[in-house]
Amino acid sequence: MTPFDRLVLAVLAAMAVAATTVALVGDRVGVRVVEVWPPEDAEQVSTLVRPRVVFDQSMVPAARGADLPLKLTPDAPGELIWSARAVTLRPLRPLQPGVTYSVHLEPGLASSQNRRLLRPVSWRFTTAAPAVVYLAPDGANRDQLFSAGFAGSPRQLTAQPEGVWDYHVAADGSAIVYSAPRDQHGNDLFVIDRDGSGNRRLLDCGSDDCFGPRWSPAGGEVAFARRTLPGPPRLYLLDTRGGSVRPVLEDPSFVGFEPRWAPRGEWLAWVAPLENGVRMLRLSDASSAFIPSRTGEPPVWNGDGSKLFVTDVDMNDPHFRTRMVILSVASLTLDAPESRFEEWGLRWAPDGERVSLLRRVPGAAGGGQVWVVPQDGNARQLTDDTTFDHGPAQWSGDGRYLTFQRIALETVATAPEIVLWDTESDTAVGPPLTGRSPTWLP
Repeated sequence: MTPFDRLVLAVLAAMAVAATTVALVGDRVGVRVVEVWPPEDAEQVSTLVRPRVVFDQSMVPAARGADLPLKLTPDAPGELIWSARAVTLRPLRPLQPGVTYSVHLEPGLASSQNRRLLRPVSWRFTTAAPAVVYLAPDGANRDQLFSAGFAGSPRQLTAQPEGVWDYHVAADGSAIVYSAPRDQHGNDLFVIDRDGSGNRRLLDCGSDDCFGPRWSPAGGEVAFARRTLPGPPRLYLLDTRGGSVRPVLEDPSFVGFEPRWAPRGEWLAWVAPLENGVRMLRLSDASSAFIPSRTGEPPVWNGDGSKLFVTDVDMNDPHFRTRMVILSVASLTLDAPESRFEEWGLRWAPDGERVSLLRRVPGAAGGGQVWVVPQDGNARQLTDDTTFDHGPAQWSGDGRYLTFQRIALETVATAPEIVLWDTESDTAVGPPLTGRSPTWLP
């Protein structure tokens, strides 16, 4: 062999040794965890959180039917969602508020490189106690976002110079999108974290009015109305990650506001004022349907997106009664159930077995009262004070509590109040808060 041949053999041997060494070391190191969510010892975590583990390499999903390698204690049944380098636990129902949960990931998971997770991974987080977010005046009498729980003082979340117009909480409770007026004219869109931190502008709308934002169920898009004066509002979609904006429909003759996503995000419905009704659009193929509605009230989806509820005015009734109309999405057929009440403001409970709604006897004096109606029809009236007009009642994530707005009808210039209601005891929780438009922070 020539000296050159011996050199080549020596280099190849060294490379083989190095490769073997790397393989042995890799086997000992195994798969590394680079991130967990929520962070270790995090507090005030949403009850809709999805614990997640991110790895340093692509993983092989666990076999179906096998025990879940990622678990919560106290036990919370769920399912695993796999991506290339992460595994996420999606609980089947909201976690309990104000509870410390432990997350445990069993060792043994394999990567696409045939390496294993050699050691267990464990961490803890604490969910937030029940709390509502709402609009209330600040010291300059401009509406800001506040949050409040069952105990303690309300906490101001925003400090916009011209106040806040409206808002919407993300499905997982992690963030709030809101519209805020400029000092002259126009509204921009902003987003903040659930605790009021991280305030940032999502969309500069210039002199246009952007309002009525609604998070998509997955959180990657916001539907909103945009109006260029003196024209009517049109609907747009904002990509919250890339910042791009596109109209929901290219045809400018379709105008609307108050968009509402179907639970899985495949449909979008909105109030269509020029059509005197509600229009819904399937985003995948732009097919649409129309439901007559003369009230201007936003539509409401049921829990699985199979039905859409709107309100309409019965023109044949001497009192022009407001009634519920139900659209079956699969067949696009309408049903208007008989009721001896005027009905509006329907909201579904998280269990899908109950609704809250507002009722009033046709022609009766006073405002709407809050009712809870199970699917078995055994309805309960929660409020019975016709000197107050009540707003739609919103359900807490665990389905126990309601929050709703009320305003006195017999007192001039009375500020609206917010009531927290325990449906198990059928009593209010604490004194009412000053404010309007309450929503639960899950």
